[in-house]
Amino acid sequence: MRDCYSKNDFWVRKIEDSKKYFIRLNGVYIEVPEDVFRVCYNSYRKELRDRRRDANNISLDEENKNDHTLYDVIGLLDMPIHESILKERIDEIISTLGDIDQQIAKLFLYYDLSEYEIATRLDIKRSKVRYRKQKILNILQEQLIKEEWF
Repeated sequence: MRDCYSKNDFWVRKIEDSKKYFIRLNGVYIEVPEDVFRVCYNSYRKELRDRRRDANNISLDEENKNDHTLYDVIGLLDMPIHESILKERIDEIISTLGDIDQQIAKLFLYYDLSEYEIATRLDIKRSKVRYRKQKILNILQEQLIKEEWF
């Protein structure tokens, strides 16, 4: 359903005290009931929000210029992280974080818990876990790149 609509596909025409709703299909505007218009328009708005949110995410499996991924660097794919040479450095970086971020990082990296499981365990919103996890990954990536681990 991605990229089904653009902002120019929706049109509301005011006629005196009433409104008529149109959606463009195959280049032609077709009048639709308000509820259909709202569903389609809200779907389009959700696509935009999701795209903006995803644009700021760091991918753990996206390769850098050296063909390495963040997963490779922290050892999640090739070996358990507790066996990784980087574990001590990652632990040091994590220890500089706030309490809640330390808990999220450990549950995510060491115990491989999902955002939902972490949110449930820490009694916080899943959206907060997602946001904090992205910040943690950014910090880890920046530090590891700076120290030429990545």
